[in-house]
Amino acid sequence: MTDRTGRFFPPGTTEWVDSLVPGARAGVLSAAEGGRHLMFRENPALVNRVVAGFLHETGTGTGAGRPG
Repeated sequence: MTDRTGRFFPPGTTEWVDSLVPGARAGVLSAAEGGRHLMFRENPALVNRVVAGFLHETGTGTGAGRPG
């Protein structure tokens, strides 16, 4: 995930990287949503929902592969 400001990465970089990784999905948050450098600290509830949704949709959030 990234922000829309373009301060850290030029516009389009997130989508470009997304296109290179099979199964990836880009996530871009607005400043109002906490889309800044530390979005996981500024809006943890939203980031957690987005990541959990991705893991659920892809079937990778099942705990498979975890030891124990």
